[in-house]
Amino acid sequence: MKVIIGSGKLATLLIDRIERSETVGVYGRNEETVQSLLKRYSHLQAVPIERLNEADDVFLCIPASSYHSFFKEASSIIKKDAILYHMATALMKNDVKELTQGQTIIPLKFAGHALQAKQEQGGILVLEKEWAEKYDQINFLFPLLQVVIGREEEVLMANTLATKAAIEMAMTVEHELKKKAISETIASQMLKQVVPGVLNSYLSGNLGHFARTFVNEVQKKVDDDQ
Repeated sequence: MKVIIGSGKLATLLIDRIERSETVGVYGRNEETVQSLLKRYSHLQAVPIERLNEADDVFLCIPASSYHSFFKEASSIIKKDAILYHMATALMKNDVKELTQGQTIIPLKFAGHALQAKQEQGGILVLEKEWAEKYDQINFLFPLLQVVIGREEEVLMANTLATKAAIEMAMTVEHELKKKAISETIASQMLKQVVPGVLNSYLSGNLGHFARTFVNEVQKKVDDDQ
């Protein structure tokens, strides 16, 4: 049996994208969100913690801060030959290994933002090269996600750089809008729509005329900073 641990954004994304011929178990401490998932997805069943010993594949979709408390309860219940797919970006394989009781740990990291990926119907799972033999299995299990071979360290680095840059950009724009006495309603709309809209257009090479007028100016600044 395949079991997803957690009921938050990443867990929801995997449940939404998983091969529907599979009956998947879900275990989460938040009963309200678990029940919400059960109502939305017919291929899902609730798995109480005492039944985790039935799991062959366990997908850990919980925050890094929750790993210790989860394994304190569950490590002795999960069978020794189960495979644990660990997905917390901030934790490395060796960090998780210390919490388990000999189960196989395979880093499977989501590259991106789970909520945004759900809206865009996309997403990438990064599988460690050491476990490339699992590529076909993961690819079959999550046909709507792209599976690539990579390293968990590069996912952490990329996520760190992108997250920091996004927060800096949002806070800078917010500050500038307030400084220019732009109304809160207009400012909020700019942050919600214009910023992600321009970013997506830039990445797809489809910037509008107004946005293209700033490209050379920004490129010069980037070149000067290097």
